[in-house]
Amino acid sequence: MVGSLGILGVLCEVSLKVLPIYRATATLCFDWDETRALEQLNLWASAALAVNASAWHDGRLHVRLAGAAAAVSAACGKLGGAAVAPDAAMSWWRSLRDQTTISFH
Repeated sequence: MVGSLGILGVLCEVSLKVLPIYRATATLCFDWDETRALEQLNLWASAALAVNASAWHDGRLHVRLAGAAAAVSAACGKLGGAAVAPDAAMSWWRSLRDQTTISFH
C-alpha cells in the first residue's frame, strides 16, 4: 500500500504464506539478568532448537518452544528452566502481543 498516501490503493494480486499449526508448544522461564539472558539466547540461536519466541521482562526470560512434539520435548530437556502452564503461557504471550503487559504502560 506504499504510495497510496492513505487515500486509495488497489491490490491486484495477493500472495499469502500459510504455515501449519505447531504440533506442540511449551514456554520456559529463567530468572536471569538481561546480560545472561542475551548470552544464552545468542548461544541457543546457533543450536538446532525449537525456539519460536523469547522475551525478557523484569529479570525473567520467557522462551516459547514450538514445533514437532519430539523437538519441543528435547529442547525442554536441554534448556531446563521452569515450565509455565499452557493456559498461563498463552495468556502471557497474548498480553505481550497486544501490548497490555506492564512494560508497555
